[in-house]
Order: sequence, then C-alpha cells, then structure tokens
Amino acid sequence: MTIRAPAVQAPGLQGRSGQRLRLTLWALHVWVVLLALLSLITDRFNLWLDMRALGAAGKLFAILWAATATTIPFLAGPRLTRFFRHPRWSPGLAPHIARLLLWPTYFLLACLLADTACYIDLLLHQKADLQFPLPFLIAILLALWALLTREYLRRQSETTKIDAPTRLLATLWTISLAIFMLGAFALHLFQRPPPPDKKIDLAVVLGGYVLPDSKASVELADRTRVAINLYKQGLVSHILLSGGIHPPTSSHPNERNEITAMKNVCLAEGIPESALFYDPVGINTRATAFNTAGFMHAHGFSSVIVCSTDFHLYRTVLSFHQAGLDAYALAAQPADWQCAEIRDTVREMIGIAVYKLFPHYHQPTVISMQLKSPRLVVKKSAGTLELFDGQRLVKTYPCISGTHPGDKQKEGDRRTPEGTYRIVYKNPESNFHLSLGLDYPNKKDATRGLADGLITQAQYDQITAALASDLSLTENQKNLWYTPLGGEIFIHGHGTGRPDTAGCVALDNVDIDELYALLPVGTPVEIQP
Repeated sequence: MTIRAPAVQAPGLQGRSGQRLRLTLWALHVWVVLLALLSLITDRFNLWLDMRALGAAGKLFAILWAATATTIPFLAGPRLTRFFRHPRWSPGLAPHIARLLLWPTYFLLACLLADTACYIDLLLHQKADLQFPLPFLIAILLALWALLTREYLRRQSETTKIDAPTRLLATLWTISLAIFMLGAFALHLFQRPPPPDKKIDLAVVLGGYVLPDSKASVELADRTRVAINLYKQGLVSHILLSGGIHPPTSSHPNERNEITAMKNVCLAEGIPESALFYDPVGINTRATAFNTAGFMHAHGFSSVIVCSTDFHLYRTVLSFHQAGLDAYALAAQPADWQCAEIRDTVREMIGIAVYKLFPHYHQPTVISMQLKSPRLVVKKSAGTLELFDGQRLVKTYPCISGTHPGDKQKEGDRRTPEGTYRIVYKNPESNFHLSLGLDYPNKKDATRGLADGLITQAQYDQITAALASDLSLTENQKNLWYTPLGGEIFIHGHGTGRPDTAGCVALDNVDIDELYALLPVGTPVEIQP
C-alpha cells in the first residue's frame, strides 16, 4: 500500500497579502505595457535601452519584447474584468503561455545590466555626466514585474471581487502614469527643425552643467556642437552662447563660467571668434529668451534656432514664444549613448507647468524694470552707485572705488576718474565676475593730459581716434587704455569684502549681474567725488 503525501496547495489570493500582490502586479502591468507601447510607437527604445551591438537583430528583439510584454497581462492577469460594473480580479486566460512569454524579458534584463555596466564605463572615462543609470532602474522594475508575475501564476485561483477603493486607486494610477509617460516621451521627441537649406541668422546654445575644472560637461558640449555643425554647414551665420556664472563653493573654489566652457568647445572645433556672441546673464531659460530678443533687435536679426538637449526644447521654444520670437529648435546628438534622466524629465515637466501657469515666473529684471533711458551716477565718497531711468531714481547699489580720493591723473595712482563717461564694452569673461568697460580717458581727460605734458600729441591723437572707433574690439581698447593716463576702468563684480580698488568701481556679484543685463552699450555713467 502506497501512502501519498497530501498535495501542497499554493497559497491563494484571497487574503490581505494576495490583495497587495494583485495591486502591486497590476500597477506594474500598467507601467510595463505603457513602456513597451510608447517605446515601440515612437521608436525610442534608445531612451532606456542600448542594443546597437545587436545590429538589426536588436530592432527585431525590441519588437518581440514589446509584443510579449503587452500580451502577458492579458494572459496572466490580474485583469480587472467588468471594471465599471461588478468589477472582479480575473485569474487570466493562459498562465502557461504567459510563463513562456517571460523569456524575452529575461534576455532584456541581461541587456539592461550590460547597458548599466557600459554606462558606468562611460562615467569612468568622463564620456557621460553623473546621473543614476536608467537601465539599472528599469532592470529592477522589470525583474520585480517578472517575479511577481510568476508568483501570481503560482498562487492564482478563482475570480475574486474587488471593492470600490481599489477600483478608484487603479483608475488614478493608470491615468497619472499614462499622463506622465506620455509627457516624458513627448518631451524627448520634440523638435522644430527649420525648412531644408533655410539659413538662420542666429543659433542660441543654452548653458548647462560645467565641470569643476571649468570644462563643459558632456551634455553642454553636445548642445554646443549642434550650433557648431549648423555653422559649418552654412545654415547659421552667428552663434550666441547663453548661460550663467556659478559662484565658488567649498567643493569648487573657483567660479564656473558656462560661457567660457562653451566658447572653448567652439574654438576647439574651429569656429572663428568673430562669429561668437555671449550672454553671460542667461541664468535660466526665460532669461535667455528675453536676452536673445533684445540682442536680435539690436543686431537686426530676424530668425533664430535654439540648441539644447531634447527634453529641454519644448520649454525653450515656449519661453522664446513668450518673448516674441518664433524659434526653431534642434536637439543635441550625443557622441556616445546617453540614456534619459528621470530627474531632468520630471523637473522639465514641472517647469513647463510653472511657465504656463505663471507668466512672470523667473521674469528677467530687464523686463520687470523696463528702463527707457538708463544712466548711472557713482558717488565715490558715499560709496553708492545709483541707477536712473531718465530723472527717476530706480535703485541704489553699494560700491567701492579707488584707494585714493580725487580725480584720476595717470596710470597707477589708484584713483577713480571723475566726470561723464559711457559704457563701451561688456566683458562676459572678466576676472572680476562680469564687467562694464568705460571710455576713460575721454577727450577732456586727453586734453588735460596733453596740457600737463603727460602724453604726447601722437598719444592724444591715438586716444581721440580710439574714442571714435568700435571699442568692443581689443585693438581699439589698447589704443584708448594703454597710455600714461591709464585705462581699463570698469564697473565690475567681486566688490564684497574688499576695502577699495585700483581705480575701478566694484559691486557685489548679484548687483553687477543685474546691471549687466539691464544696461546697453552707450549707457552714460557720471562719476562724482
């Protein structure tokens, strides 16, 4: 007589743990189906999966995985049947087939782990920016989905009812996840290329992360190369580099200038410096848009194309539209595979909502102040710099000036000149954060210097000729500033914590940022004792 052991029954799905399993697995089913379908429809598996090593077979495998991943939930459950009337958890249609259809997912997990290793290798060789590898996160979620699916198939039994709160939770999860994933894929797909062979006046590169050694990050360099390629193809005539200057920190003791980092990439690629323009106060997307609008108006440009990372383009075009510009847009094409970044995607989606709901959020000071006739008055003894719009006092800034009182006479006397001057040069790469160059010595100073025998007639003629020239050019600046009367008088930053200057006017960095954005070349500056 043979005694058989009693059959071991798999734990059912009726208890609290079973309900949690159904809810968790159903939530993962929704995510997997959306991921598979959106990746397949948009052909953007490369946002999270790199299978270039497989060649054409990789494309076929991606299609196979998408097909199996979207089929499994209908075979394995837990399906919500009769959702709006007497909803129930269904045990599924064909559990054994579902187990077989999980095998492409197992292979995909191996690919994702290999992608993670490759991405870490890119990080170690500084070919990618530091971020959490998305392939590893998706591998974790897919592994959890596959394990829970197998566990459900092992434990599933009869159809069970579900309550109204569960139904509501399932509805909210599906809607919210669908909105998020549709938005995320849409962000990475957005581009607005110009018509073929259309020549654009200006390509604008938006700034980004700068490495501690002041070099452009991988993402920032890729953005810059979009404009470089357009220029080399003859499709744009000028490039505007827009970004900000990051203050020193304990871990990064030097300022990190986005403009300088992008400029170095351009020069290394053979772009002539004459084709480059700079916006060092493009501290955010909206500021870049409004600064570009003013720049284009001043230079008579009518068409613009923005160059940035794919997820950033929609908000950039939106900002340019709000600034009155109909901008084209092209996305950076990474030299090496770069997966999407969830943090950037979420931040961008929030940014778009904020920009649409709050039109004045991050509004540049050049818009909020709306100066029609700006001018500056520096009062050396009071230690103030006053900003006027015509006769109306707009704002007063603390400042410091030269070591010694009195009017400047000659080079090295550490005095700040007194009189009326103009801003003739804006330096985005100043050693003192940002700086506004003045036309000292002016004709009155040159006449006084000639009468006192400090300069020769030839030097006087050199100064007056320079005053009538374009003082944004280095050679003309040398003719004006390099005489015994001295020169290179700037209004600049790094004024905090210093008692005086060698003759310039220094302000806090935040204040010079504001004035740099507000004041055009030609702004009059009156310096008083």
